[in-house]
Amino acid sequence: MSNTAAKSGLRSRSPVEKAKDLQERARQKRIKLEGAAEAETLAPTQKTKASRRGVPSPKLVEEAERAFLMQEQLGLFTALPLRPSNEFPSLLARLPIFPAIARSRQQPLLDKDNALPFKTPFGRGRRHGPPVCIEDEDYLIALTRLRQKAVRGHGTKLPIPITSNPGFADNEGNVQVHVVHCTIVQILEEMGLDTNAGPGYQRVVEALYRLRNVSIELETRKQEKYLGKVTRSTSFKLVDIDMATFESNGVVFAQFHPIVAKWLQHDATFLDWSVRRQLRGRNARALHRFLSSQPKDYENDLATIAEITGWEGEKRKLRSQVEAALKQMQALNWVDSWEFTGTGRRIPYRLIVHRS
Repeated sequence: MSNTAAKSGLRSRSPVEKAKDLQERARQKRIKLEGAAEAETLAPTQKTKASRRGVPSPKLVEEAERAFLMQEQLGLFTALPLRPSNEFPSLLARLPIFPAIARSRQQPLLDKDNALPFKTPFGRGRRHGPPVCIEDEDYLIALTRLRQKAVRGHGTKLPIPITSNPGFADNEGNVQVHVVHCTIVQILEEMGLDTNAGPGYQRVVEALYRLRNVSIELETRKQEKYLGKVTRSTSFKLVDIDMATFESNGVVFAQFHPIVAKWLQHDATFLDWSVRRQLRGRNARALHRFLSSQPKDYENDLATIAEITGWEGEKRKLRSQVEAALKQMQALNWVDSWEFTGTGRRIPYRLIVHRS
């Protein structure tokens, strides 16, 4: 096989897919050497089930990483190590893409295209795909914290190929994405959850399926010389995810979109993960996320804050619920003090927050 053909073959499969191929070849070779002819007569569904039960995920991660390295050595892309911490895209922290509203209660908020529209002082647009909420955002944050490498190359040659776009590609059509190889157990560990719990494992898998099917449509208004104010729309996926799941673990390859990778490097908010993990309730985590992206001395109308965070609850209880969330943050030494102004009737409630 020529080098060109080899490159073409590698280009069409992600590292996880190639690792699964290598794992299956090794399994077939082992069966043949052991003379286990009867295993070859198993129905395809039986063989798949046995394979899913027996393949160790850490081993599969190693195979995927070797396949990734092979692609890099062939010159399909270049990769540099990352040292992620508490960064989170500032714009995502200021938009209700992951609202505090339970997924089961978001249906009335969707438009005729089953998309969630949003309009805030920081941007407007729509979220497409399955309903997601704060819990799904927790898994997204865990993945950002597990990122390993910044990968640069032509969109069609990336581990998970994407279509290049002039908005985020350079003159040669190259883009940069962030990637991670990990196991589902590692995601649970990052979130401080029980790694032996079956339901917890299943929740991770379900959340990752939702995340990889979410796309964001953002609108911007710009002044054009001849056309006046023009609204432009950009649509993109947050993250591409390839998975191989087994009975007690699984291997994950996640590739963050070039726009998200750019935000993580150049327009990020410090989101204290240790504080977020201790906050109880969706509303508290949504408020913490938003306030993390604002100045330490911040004030705004309560109604505006509720709209930005996708607050869940009755309007008449908004002030008491916000105060309950702030008390949690104060107990964790994240908020110093706050006060409310206004009456909630003729004069809207306004929140003033102070952080050190």
